[in-house]
Amino acid sequence: PIENQLLLLLVIDLFLRTHTVSTISVPVTASMGVEQIASEYGVKVLRVPSSHRDMMKVHLQGGAQFVGGTRGGFIFPGFQRGADAIMSMAKILEMMAKTNARFGDIRKKHEHFVRESLSVPCPWAKKGLVMRRLITESTDKERQLVDGVRIFEKNGWVLVTPDRSHAAFNIIAETTSTVETSGLIEHYRKKVLEWRDS
Repeated sequence: PIENQLLLLLVIDLFLRTHTVSTISVPVTASMGVEQIASEYGVKVLRVPSSHRDMMKVHLQGGAQFVGGTRGGFIFPGFQRGADAIMSMAKILEMMAKTNARFGDIRKKHEHFVRESLSVPCPWAKKGLVMRRLITESTDKERQLVDGVRIFEKNGWVLVTPDRSHAAFNIIAETTSTVETSGLIEHYRKKVLEWRDS
């Protein structure tokens, strides 16, 4: 089985080999491998909130010619505005045929990313306080304020976002090292707890 984040990288790799576009879009939780692939082709990456509605919206408004999801959905140009499994399967087979590429070969190129996530309990009444502290204390770092706060660290990134349906914060981190990814997760877990309990 191919995990959804890895599948996204494989499909983007195939898509950019076979299509000439200026901008693609992915959710804020997508792997940093997206930017690495896009940079090889001089393509801009637009990050959007992690919902299919936001993915459809950026495509509908012409902000991106291709939208790749982190749950296996893809929106291709020239077809409908939402993800379609049969269309995705046909396009993937078509792109593989055009490039004479095999998933196994492409997979080796993108398997080095290490992701980790966890949930930290936080009362609803404290979520605003934690978000304010997170925004204030990350002003000196490169970041994206999309669906939470995505902070770029030395060898990767971390996303801290309030859970929409639970009294909690979700923390997602990605680097190319298990030790560094775990370190990022632990650092921001402690920060969220500290701000929550202050």
